[in-house]
Amino acid sequence: MGCVLGQHDESGRKEHAIYYLRKTFTDCEIKYSQLEKTCCALAWAARQLRQYMLNHSTLLISKMDPVKYIFEKPALTGRVARWQMILTEYDIQYTSQKAIKDERL
Repeated sequence: MGCVLGQHDESGRKEHAIYYLRKTFTDCEIKYSQLEKTCCALAWAARQLRQYMLNHSTLLISKMDPVKYIFEKPALTGRVARWQMILTEYDIQYTSQKAIKDERL
């Protein structure tokens, strides 16, 4: 799974890539559902980009909202609870990929 850390230019219209990350799943992680893989990758990316994400709001652009899944799941399993603990310290706002594509048209 891939991740890009980007930043808007001074005008706020163009984005510039700052950092690229790629997560290769372990044999156990491959068995996760697609939503759980996305949550796993988000928690992993947050750990890798901690120094950037602590000081700034993060706009998560994805096909699905893993943050909502993690924080609204009634019965937390071990791994979901661990991801929730990792992500609580960050200001992450979700935007769907479709909304971003529609905005650019």
